[in-house]
Order: sequence, then C-alpha cells, then structure tokens
Amino acid sequence: MKGKIFDCSVLSIYLILATGFTALLLILMPPYQNADESAHFMRADHISRGGIIGHRDGKSSGGTIDAELMLLGGAVQGIPFHTENKINAEALKSAARIHWNGATFDAWFQNTAPYPPTLYFPSVLSIWVGKALDLSVLNTLLLARATNALTTITLACAAMFLARGKTLAFAAVFLLPMSAALAGAVSQDGPLLGLSALYGALIANALRGRGGLNGKGTVFAALVITAVVMARPPYAPALMLLPLAATNPRHGWTAVAGALAAVGGWSMLAASEAVVVMTFPEGTPNPSEQLQTIALHPIQSLAVLANTVDQYGWPWVKQMIGVLGWLDTRLPQFFYIAACSIVLLICGVTFEQEPQSRHPRSVGLALAAIAPAMIVGIMVIQYLYWSQLNAPVVAGVQGRYFLPVLLMLIPFLPGIRIKENGVAHTVLIGTFAGWALVTIVVTVWAVVNRYYLSAP
Repeated sequence: MKGKIFDCSVLSIYLILATGFTALLLILMPPYQNADESAHFMRADHISRGGIIGHRDGKSSGGTIDAELMLLGGAVQGIPFHTENKINAEALKSAARIHWNGATFDAWFQNTAPYPPTLYFPSVLSIWVGKALDLSVLNTLLLARATNALTTITLACAAMFLARGKTLAFAAVFLLPMSAALAGAVSQDGPLLGLSALYGALIANALRGRGGLNGKGTVFAALVITAVVMARPPYAPALMLLPLAATNPRHGWTAVAGALAAVGGWSMLAASEAVVVMTFPEGTPNPSEQLQTIALHPIQSLAVLANTVDQYGWPWVKQMIGVLGWLDTRLPQFFYIAACSIVLLICGVTFEQEPQSRHPRSVGLALAAIAPAMIVGIMVIQYLYWSQLNAPVVAGVQGRYFLPVLLMLIPFLPGIRIKENGVAHTVLIGTFAGWALVTIVVTVWAVVNRYYLSAP
C-alpha cells in the first residue's frame, strides 16, 4: 500500500535518533537542571507515597517526601541562572552515594502540588523500582528520566503511525532540542507532548476515515485529551474536536461533558487544597482583581496580549526550539533561524495520497477558533497568577507551553503534496535526517559547555 514504506522509514529514523538524543540529554543534564525538575521529582515521590494532591499551608503548598531528595539538590546549588558556575565533580560523586533511607520531610513544591497524578505514572513507577532495588537517589532520577523518555517516544511513534501525511512533521517537532529535553526529564511535560500528538492524530485519522470514531474510539480519545487538559486546563478548547470526529456526534458531546466534569472536579479540588499565588519581589498577583480588570476593560486586555506577543514572540519561538535548563542554556542564533525554517518547510508538505477530510468546512472553522483559544488561554492563566495587577505584558509564559498546541494541530496543517520515492521525497527525508544530526551535535555541545567546561 502506498505510504506505508514512507511512514516506516521516517518512523525508523525518528526512533533511532530520538533514542540516542534523549539518552545523551538525560545522562548529560545534571540533576534538577531541567526546568522545575526538582519540584516534579518531589511531586512524583509525594504521589508514590499516596499523596493524591498537595496540601496548602499558608502561602505555599507541598507534601511529605523522602528527605534524601533535598540532599541531592545540594550538589547543584548555585548552578541555575548562573552560567559562570559549573558542576563540581566531587559534589556529584558525593551525591551519587545518597540512598533512600525512609526519612521523611515536609517539602514545598507549590508549582507542581496541584497537578494530577496521571502523567507522573512513569516517574512514580521508577521511584518504586528505585527504592525496591536500593538504587541511589541519583540513579533513581536517571531511571525516571529514562522511563519518561521511553513513554514519550512510544506515544510519539503511535501518533506518527496514525498521522499518515504528517509523520515527518511530527518527527521534526519531537526532535527539537526542547522536545527531547522534556522527554528526558522527570516531569509531566514529556508524556503531555506525546498525548497531545496522539490526540491530534486520532482526531485527524478519524476525520479522514469513512466511519469516524466509534464508541470505544471516542472514549479512548476522550481519555487521552482529558489527561492533557487536567494537567493544563488552557488546552480545554481541543475537546471540541471530539463531536466532529465521532461517528455519533451525541457520543462525542457526551465525551466532552465527561471530560469537562473530570477537569472541573480536579480543578476545584486543586483550588481548594493546593493552588497558591506565587509571591515575587515586585509583589503578589491578585487573580480575582486581575479577572475583574479583564472583564471591565476588554480592549485594554487585548492590548496587553498584543504587547506581550510583540515583545516575547520570537523569544517564545526560540524557547520552543530549545532554550534548555532553567532557560539559561542557549543554542547558537543561526540554529534557531535554521531550525524554524526547516520545521516550517517540513510541516508545509504532505503525502500525495492523503484522503480528503470529512466535514472540511466545520473542521476548518473549529480549528480556527480552537488554536487561538488555547494560546489565549495560556496567556490569561499566566496573567491571572503570574502577573502584577494591570501589568502591561503577561509574565511567566514559556515557549514550551505552545508545543502541545503545535503537536495537536500538525495533522490538520495543509501542505504541498509530494510523490513517494520521488526526488522531493528523497531530498526531504535527507534534509530531515541531516538536520536532526546537526541538532544533536549542537545541543549536546551546548549542554556540555554550559555545565562542564570552564572558561579558559
């Protein structure tokens, strides 16, 4: 059948390169140097002890964790945000001797305490195994990174298998340095990327089939997107694709209602038990007053969004491509420009034999509303909880927050159709493979230079 060889070749290239790339990053990246990794590791250990949700105490929230997690952080103290500081080999060797001993500590991890346990399962499983095998805390961290990477790569391959004409586009985005770093970190972000891609592929595949999603397929797709939205509520507009893809729209709307109930229930629990407003040197945001301001001054609020995009648009693109660590490990400027161009090129092509989508007009209108709604939702949440009252721009938004949006949309992007085994096909795959190798070399060098090489 046409398309199968192309799919398999791209899938094989991705699987080989992604496995090697994420393995290098998860080994080379020092402990807790992925963004918020310490808080995610604490949350995962908290869940492994039966902590369904964190608890709030005053102006912070967290839960009971193993005390050795805090000792591991001592080996990398002073590294984040200080590019002049490098990893101390002796401190790392000393940290490698820290083992789980059952001593507990009530820790604060307010930025991850409200997250649901669902996407932490790979990390929680690794912690259980690490404790059962008496692994060091550092080796357990590495095991959790590897399990997360395996989960993310598996989900990515499943999405690519379903994606038909956009297999190469998925591969290009999943091999971006930021995607690979998130896959190889202890956090919920790697599985979140994989599930977002899988959801987009499931919906697109159903829309291009004859029957759409049957009852079981609708339930499965609903479970996938519910896990995503429970972790990041701004992605909720993506639920509106379910009724279009379902064979029976009524089943689709029922699935949407169920998903919204689950998301709403968890959000209310998190708000009552764990959500806190972060305090910054310039003051503490006031979500309720900020929301009133948005409602009373919608034109001014739109101006804030426009100013934010104008000021941070290109930095967000660079972060989506790869500003690693605590946003302190940058890649060469030429790389961002070249990576952006190549990803756009690859996303702009598709297969010759890709079938016509059902309900093309309805799907197009839905996507035209859903994509901006998710992006605005991300910015509104950050404006409420991370920005000072009446701030002229939105604070706290990071480019990686937009990667799930891109991955959900990839299967629906229009493109120039190319012939399988033609010249354009060969050049495109060669360009992708060559650029992926360049990406690995540039990224590994940036990480090594940032954390291990002192200035001459």
